[in-house]
Amino acid sequence: MSRGFLNLAELGEFTAAAVENDTVSFIATYSDGSVFTCNLAFCRLTGYSKQEISKMRWPEDFTSSEHRARAVDIIKGINCNVAPYTYELEFVRKDGSLVPVDIFLHMFCGEKGETQYYYSFITDMTEHKRLENALRKSEVKYRELVENANSIILKMDTQGNITFFNEFAQDFFGFDLPEILNKNVIGTIVPITDSSGRDLSKLIKDICLHPGRYINNENENMRSNGERVWVSWTNKAITDDQRHLIGVLCVGNDITALKKAETDLKRSRDELEIRVKERTAELEKVNKFLLDEMGARKQAEKGVKESEEKFRTLVETSPVAIFFHRGVSFIYANPAAEKIVGYSSDDIQKMKFWDLFAPGSRELVKERGLARLRGENPPPSYEVRLQTNGEEKWMKITSARVMYKGDPAILTIGEDVTQYKQALAALHDSNEEAGLYVDLMSHDISNINQIGMGNLELLKDMVELDEPGQERLSKALMAFKNSSELISNVKKLQKVKKGDLHLEKIDVGQILDQVKNNYLTVNGRSITINLESQKGCYVYADRLLYDVFSNMVDNSIKHSKDSVFINISLKSVKIGGNKFCRISIEDNGPGINPDLKNRIFNRMYYEGGIMRGKGLGLYLVKILVECFNGNILVEDRIQGDPTKGARFVVMLPAIEN
Repeated sequence: MSRGFLNLAELGEFTAAAVENDTVSFIATYSDGSVFTCNLAFCRLTGYSKQEISKMRWPEDFTSSEHRARAVDIIKGINCNVAPYTYELEFVRKDGSLVPVDIFLHMFCGEKGETQYYYSFITDMTEHKRLENALRKSEVKYRELVENANSIILKMDTQGNITFFNEFAQDFFGFDLPEILNKNVIGTIVPITDSSGRDLSKLIKDICLHPGRYINNENENMRSNGERVWVSWTNKAITDDQRHLIGVLCVGNDITALKKAETDLKRSRDELEIRVKERTAELEKVNKFLLDEMGARKQAEKGVKESEEKFRTLVETSPVAIFFHRGVSFIYANPAAEKIVGYSSDDIQKMKFWDLFAPGSRELVKERGLARLRGENPPPSYEVRLQTNGEEKWMKITSARVMYKGDPAILTIGEDVTQYKQALAALHDSNEEAGLYVDLMSHDISNINQIGMGNLELLKDMVELDEPGQERLSKALMAFKNSSELISNVKKLQKVKKGDLHLEKIDVGQILDQVKNNYLTVNGRSITINLESQKGCYVYADRLLYDVFSNMVDNSIKHSKDSVFINISLKSVKIGGNKFCRISIEDNGPGINPDLKNRIFNRMYYEGGIMRGKGLGLYLVKILVECFNGNILVEDRIQGDPTKGARFVVMLPAIEN
């Protein structure tokens, strides 16, 4: 080979094109360091043109003074017939900026062992370094999240011995880390039996052996001072590389206040129900008594006076508030009314009947009260807020037209339901807080999954692994993807449960076409998807309709081996005079066991003594289809032979184009 700077074309047309257009930088030099060729990627990396590079020396002119001697020593240390040498270095670009690189160096020798030239493949490591820093930061944030989370986070081995206990758990249970680490949960944070006598030691042993049966559970716990508390636990199995169970990760939230609120609410409801029955009976007695007394008044004046006296005694001693108003003003309020509303009877009689109530309730009371005065029959019972000095009070009022002292009047009986309303508000706040924790944890875990998946993808492309290593890397990547898919399905399911669907007119054919195009290429799989679509099939649905069909196609691919053939058909059919869009998705996979067909859409089911259905995919499909007023079924692709693939059929009410 003649000396001088050469074009890559002189090295052979195919080789030159491959090296010239490669995204990895390439440079070749003579033994004295003078450059005789490089590719365009090297020019972009260094910022120099080929003409400038041809006059430069490698590696002296491309490295900083502090790294130059090391770079030269590495080249001098390379021998003939030795494997290529890989090392990391910092390049100095033309503009003076530094860029980290990974260099694959090789020496080409002649037949007599003399050095003829060196060549190097150079990879820009800037993004890799950035990802390494991001991963380190993510790991720090993850540790901070675990240590600073407002949740109990602990790990225990299969015997129930504690191997990790975060700071929140230490503060909550009142144990220092040395006191609790390697101690069994029974007798420390879990009593042997709970307050009802249930054997908790048996429960803990079962959780340690079968955590999948107890993904979510609530049980009574205890602090170091013996105080009993209630905790809602989320449990997840910890396994080794061979998927052998080695422990359980437990995340807990204090629900003691919620349990107390539930107990208090039940007691309040029971007491309220008793009081309502009692008050209703009293009201019936009062009304009957009033009617009887008014009839007696016609017979004799003496009977009238006795009746009034009895009525006054009953009303004055009644524990519920009793008001009378004639026109818009009150004419009577009993002692119980004075106590509940906080005004004297004289002050009440100076008010219009709606002035007792807070602005938010006042117009409703006024409207219904005036309607009743006009002889109309508005709803007799409802809850309103009282106008009080700072203290919030609620009253359930029941009104009726009666005769009072010989003239028509409106009788209103009021019952204080403040405690009942407060219990409901407390329960609502607890539910809102629980929902917030789910959203926060889902967001953080999704971010961690994305970083993990990004790094594993990068590692898969950069590192040459043997077949077992590739398989482990693929399993780790699939675990991250399954976790992200599960979180996504939980969010979608939460959206459905909250009723946050936005129905619109959707072309089913377009949705199926999107699904087909998105699954035509899956790494390492041979997939054929045939779509026969009848145009003009429209339905009212949410954009989550895409997830219905993508979940079914994804299942067909996941559960099939070798080449996958999937047939999708869309037809417009009429059943009982009603028009439907019929969507059929069938595959050539292993099929579905007949015993499983009736349970496959359930969120959880048992198969062979093991709980299945952790992905929520087909459960979400069923929920969505039902939200769109449709139905779904699964059958054998070839009738009577469940081993020749499965067919899912979705029927959705059609609308006119």
